[in-house]
Amino acid sequence: MKSAKAMRVRIHCGSHEIGGSCVELEAQDHRLVLDIGRPLNAALDEEVPLPAVEGLASGGDPNLLGVVISHGHPDHYGLMDQVSQDVPVYIGEAAARILSEAAFFSRTGLDLKPSGFLIDQ
Repeated sequence: MKSAKAMRVRIHCGSHEIGGSCVELEAQDHRLVLDIGRPLNAALDEEVPLPAVEGLASGGDPNLLGVVISHGHPDHYGLMDQVSQDVPVYIGEAAARILSEAAFFSRTGLDLKPSGFLIDQ
């Protein structure tokens, strides 16, 4: 019987509040961040620090494979502007397009440079 590889899941934000989702998955010394959201109760001008995920702000960590943005709500992508541009970002193509177009009209929009797009299977 083949032994299962351990996976560690760390919920940085969103477990005791609605919104501000950030979950870090780690397996075999590689990590992936699911969402990097802004808490819903944070004011638009309030500074919210990034969760303590190694390499997220500074980039250059080869064990951090990237950030996956699940969908285009600020409580799932709202802290992306603080993430190093060296960190790969993955999001659905339509969500990326909507966020980019929204950036023209609203401070909550975001012009991402995705490393790749999520697809439905």
